[in-house]
Amino acid sequence: MNEDKIIQKLENIENKLGQHDERFDKIDQRFDKIEQKLTKHHQHFDKVEGKLTEHDTIFDLLARKSLEHEENIIWIKANMATKNDLREITTTLDTLVGLAKKKDEEMTIMGHQMQLVQEDIRKIKPLVGLAV
Repeated sequence: MNEDKIIQKLENIENKLGQHDERFDKIDQRFDKIEQKLTKHHQHFDKVEGKLTEHDTIFDLLARKSLEHEENIIWIKANMATKNDLREITTTLDTLVGLAKKKDEEMTIMGHQMQLVQEDIRKIKPLVGLAV
């Protein structure tokens, strides 16, 4: 009789262990699903990390270009003519053009006067006895 009770208890324990095995199998299946999801998330995070690295590279390039452009702008501002500079240049050029026109007009008048003087000399030479 004691043997029957022991066998009965062992069968009960075996049944309980079987139930626990089934529960552990279900838990294992859930862990497998979670592991698959984590693997997918890990792959996704790897892609995101790759994109972030790529964006960092692009950001660094943009920062360097920005500094380069800033240096160029500083150089341009330092070497660029201002409105006052251009006004002075224009005024000077206007003055020089005016002087050149005046000289040209004077040269034209002097050339004409020279012709008149030469004609007068040609007329006077025979009168004073110089050869023509």
